[in-house]
Amino acid sequence: MDAQAEHQKLPGRLGALMMTKDVGRGMEAFMTKKPAVFEGD
Repeated sequence: MDAQAEHQKLPGRLGALMMTKDVGRGMEAFMTKKPAVFEGD
């Protein structure tokens, strides 16, 4: 697949990533200055 096609998929992939529970856990850990416990979801 060419770079332009990959670039066009990026917003959807980032959106899906931001909806994961692990992203929320990471943000919470950062804000509370505690270690994050990622569960892979």
